[in-house]
Amino acid sequence: MEKYEKIKGSVSYIRDSSNRAVLNTNVKEVIAYKERRNLAIKREQTMQGVIEDINSVKGELKDIKLLLAQLIENRS
Repeated sequence: MEKYEKIKGSVSYIRDSSNRAVLNTNVKEVIAYKERRNLAIKREQTMQGVIEDINSVKGELKDIKLLLAQLIENRS
């Protein structure tokens, strides 16, 4: 039995007969996929950083509001 089986209708994909995994044999497609995946990861990390910054600003704004309220209360 062959280790890999050709998949009908596909030039770039084969199936590993030992675990039934589908493998892409086109190196350019694999590299392009990895680049897209890395870009998506970087975008997600950037978005998480932006969310953390926004939450930090929200907390600081809340503190400022409290201080202003205390100042107004002390002036009365």
